[in-house]
Amino acid sequence: MKERKSLRLKIWFVALLSILVVFGGLSLLVIQQKLRLRGLESSIAALKEEYIPLRFQVMARSGGGIETKMKFFDAEGKLISVAEHSMKGESFFLDFVSVPVGKSHLAFPKAAFTEAIPAELGASLFSYYDKDGFPEIFAAQGLDQRTRDSLTALFFKLKLGQQPGSSFGNAVHDIKEFKTFELGTVYKVVTRQKGGIEIVEDDE
Repeated sequence: MKERKSLRLKIWFVALLSILVVFGGLSLLVIQQKLRLRGLESSIAALKEEYIPLRFQVMARSGGGIETKMKFFDAEGKLISVAEHSMKGESFFLDFVSVPVGKSHLAFPKAAFTEAIPAELGASLFSYYDKDGFPEIFAAQGLDQRTRDSLTALFFKLKLGQQPGSSFGNAVHDIKEFKTFELGTVYKVVTRQKGGIEIVEDDE
């Protein structure tokens, strides 16, 4: 009986120790990300003024649903990944998280959904340009490590669904609705540091 009680105590102790180690590791990671965030405002000048993080096509409309293809690109125009989704609905929506950084704004594609699917149940987009924690849509030649670390920290907060920090103001959701479109036509999303997200037909 004593041996069983001793074994149970050992199991509880190991479990508690494991929880503390995990919690401590996460706390340390959060602190590191906060420190890295502080460097973003001063290093944002290294980023481009205009980005085309994704292009998309509506491939088909039938039976009350749509089929879409999205392609994600880095700041140099290099293809990162391709996402294909079939969703109920007729209107196509893209949800961006727009983060004010000083006098600039950084836009992160967050989700794709329709009028029949709420944003929180739509297709999550973060993973399509997440490269080892870095938001690859901002990748460009000559981007220094400090800026990369700061963007990684900001992306980390957004993926957790948290506000990026008191020095940034409030991140907002910029939702673009796209009702009229031609099947197979490629559209591009243009995001600008000065603010604003525009969806236009891709003429390239």
